[in-house]
Formats: sequence, structure tokens, C-alpha cells
Amino acid sequence: MAGALGVTTAVGAKDTVASFLANMCASVDVLAQAKVEIGLGAIPEGKNIIIKWRGKPVFIRHRTPNEVEEARKTDWKSLRDPQPDEERVLKPSG
Repeated sequence: MAGALGVTTAVGAKDTVASFLANMCASVDVLAQAKVEIGLGAIPEGKNIIIKWRGKPVFIRHRTPNEVEEARKTDWKSLRDPQPDEERVLKPSG
């Protein structure tokens, strides 16, 4: 009797955990929002754009040559997230 109760409890617990974990998975519409492609070439030099990604703003700036030079001269080791400018910035292809 105790063995049957233990097996029943274990099966019930497994089903409860499995359904809980299934509800934590991202739905198809959320996964569709995970990718956003922006044409960086369309952003004029010295201008910013703000896009929404997963409901949060992402700021993109096309820096001027003076801004790039100033960023390269900055002592990057003193920054909150120390990383040289060349590693932080993606260069658009094309």
C-alpha cells in the first residue's frame, strides 16, 4: 500500500514539475521579437536612433570621426566596463 502511494506521488510530482517548466518556455511570438535587423547605413553621421527590442529601448548612434577619435583617446581602463573602443563597436559591412 505504501509503495503504491509513493509511486502515485512521484508520478504526480513529475507531471506537476513538467507542466510548470513547459509554462516557463518562451512562446513563438516572444521568440519572433528576439531578432531585430537594422540597416546601419541608413543612419546619418552624428544621429541617433532608438529601436525597441523585447520591449526595451536600444540606442544606436552613428558617430562622427571626431567622436570616434575622442573615444579612442579615452583611458578605457578607467571606464565602468573597461574595453577598448575597437572591441566595443561593430563596424557595419557594406
